[in-house]
Amino acid sequence: EDSVGSDRHLVTLDRIRAGGAVLLGDRHVTVTGGRFSSMFEPSLQIGANSRVTGADLGCVETPCLSARGSSLIRGCTFLDVSNGGAPAVSIWGDATIFEGNIFEDWISISGNDNVVARNISERFYFEIAGTRNVIENNIGPGIVFEDTGNFFGNNRVALPGGFSGTDGNVDWGGNVTY
Repeated sequence: EDSVGSDRHLVTLDRIRAGGAVLLGDRHVTVTGGRFSSMFEPSLQIGANSRVTGADLGCVETPCLSARGSSLIRGCTFLDVSNGGAPAVSIWGDATIFEGNIFEDWISISGNDNVVARNISERFYFEIAGTRNVIENNIGPGIVFEDTGNFFGNNRVALPGGFSGTDGNVDWGGNVTY
C-alpha cells in the first residue's frame, strides 16, 4: 500500500516493512523492528505515549519520524536522502526519550523534559526549543544551534562534541549547564 492508517486507538507494528507513509499521528503505537520509507510524508508518524525500537527509517523531502510527547525512540536508524531542509526526526511535546539511535543530518525537538542521549551522527546538530531538556553522551561533531533553533531555560548538555550558537537565538542566560 502507499499509506497505512488505522482507526484503532492502540496499534502494534511488529517487523513491518512499509514502502509508503505510515500515518498514525494521534494513536498510541508500539513499533518493534521493521523498515519504513517514504517520500513527501513522514515515513512514520506516531502519537503520544508511543514506543519505537529497532526500526530502520528512510525518507526523502520529509522527516523520517514525526513523534509526539511521552514517547520512547530507541535503537533506530534514520537515513534521510535529499531531505530538502527537513529534519531526520521531528519531536513535538514533552518527556520523550530519544536514545541510542543512529541518524544523519539533524533532529528537531520542541518541548520540555525531553532526553536525547547516546545517539550517533555524522552531522550532529539539534534544533531545540523548550526547557529542562537533557542532551548528553551523544557522539558526533557537535551540537550546533542554527538561526532557526532556540535553546533556553534550564537545559543540561553533556559533551563530547562542540557547542555553539548564535546570539539572539540561543539564550545562554546562565541556566544552560554543560
